[in-house]
Amino acid sequence: MLFSQKNVMRLPLDSNYIPSNQYFMYFLPQTAFKVIVTVEKNEQIKGYYADYADKMLGISNVFKENKTNFIISKVDMQSFIIPDSNLQYLVEMSHKQIKTGFYLQILNCNMKTFETRPYVYEQPTQTSDFFKNYADQKLLEKEESYVETRIIDGVLTQVPVSKTKTITKSLEQQAQEAADFITKIRKDRYNVITANHEVTFTKEALQYMIEELNQLEKNYLELFTGTTVKQTYTYEFIVIPQNEGDIDIPVFSFNERQGLKAIGQLPNEDLYYVKLNPQMNLAQYYEQQDLWEQNKDFKKQNGYQYRVSIPTDIILYHQNKNLHHFGTYPVFQFSKIFVLPKNTDCFKISNFAIIF
Repeated sequence: MLFSQKNVMRLPLDSNYIPSNQYFMYFLPQTAFKVIVTVEKNEQIKGYYADYADKMLGISNVFKENKTNFIISKVDMQSFIIPDSNLQYLVEMSHKQIKTGFYLQILNCNMKTFETRPYVYEQPTQTSDFFKNYADQKLLEKEESYVETRIIDGVLTQVPVSKTKTITKSLEQQAQEAADFITKIRKDRYNVITANHEVTFTKEALQYMIEELNQLEKNYLELFTGTTVKQTYTYEFIVIPQNEGDIDIPVFSFNERQGLKAIGQLPNEDLYYVKLNPQMNLAQYYEQQDLWEQNKDFKKQNGYQYRVSIPTDIILYHQNKNLHHFGTYPVFQFSKIFVLPKNTDCFKISNFAIIF
């Protein structure tokens, strides 16, 4: 749709100017970015019997202590267009525009903003119920036999006595029982695979029994080796470059010990930046525009005002190291504002503005 116009004025207007009743407003677009950061929290939990793993099972690769660390597992970016509240314009329509009722048409041709795609948040994985709820029978019944001297019917007699008392098992005894049970599981699995059974099991039934024994062995092994709990957190940050000078934008802070934090909660060396690299020489671009405006034949215009997008390479970097290349995106804020003459019938303003 082609639109001409009577007059275009940037808002806010001088208080002495009162526009006619026939006008519409438009904003110049600006590019915004949503930075999506996925962080994994890994908790290494020492096994209850870690100190006996080498002695009883010959396993040396175990967690010696509880430890937590964070890693950035994924970064993503989405771009979208929003109105620039600092660049709003009032357009007085011509009599021809009013007569043809093009305002309704222009709304249908309005510049479309980019919609961000939905993001699926990952759920954290929890500690296995077996490890979390494991409780060994820590009490042991021990039977003791001894001879007790008694006087029976006036005669000194020695009588055998047997008593049962309950004692607490040591940690090593508990570990040994768990290690013995692992050995039993392995024997049972071997028998399931190799022994002749009175009943012929189906392939699926054998597979099910073996998987159950494998899981049971894994559960008990974790009592010695320890276990890892992974939790996934997703953070979103909105980044809006302001102008051509706004090319290094801090987004968040992160380190492996404390995870992801808001800016200011960690030292400056933990800051992560988005760096924008326009893929054209902006200095020459602006210089050329200034030269045209200084030309004696240049006439100041008051028609439609618009700007175009500048292709911009965007990366995530930390401590002057490039960590992730997001790609090349169009950025409107880096463009100079162009002004057309009035009554420019061949210009599609709906392709360059957000109209209200």
